[in-house]
Amino acid sequence: MEKEEPMSNPDTTTAAMQYIMTMLLQRLDATGAVKLDEMIAGVQSDLQACIDPTPAVQETFKETLTILRFARNCGTGQ
Repeated sequence: MEKEEPMSNPDTTTAAMQYIMTMLLQRLDATGAVKLDEMIAGVQSDLQACIDPTPAVQETFKETLTILRFARNCGTGQ
């Protein structure tokens, strides 16, 4: 049997990291250690204030918002 090396598939690794981040954010939000709504508002504010309009930077902000909203909405059943 062939042994698969950890993180050998970048797409799978990225998906796994997003899943782990979502679980961590949900748990922190549930305990009050983190407020997802506040994090979302902060990212939105940073996006608007960003002076680097390159597509990579803009996409990073958008993906961050997507992950945070997903974590928040999973916790509320939306």
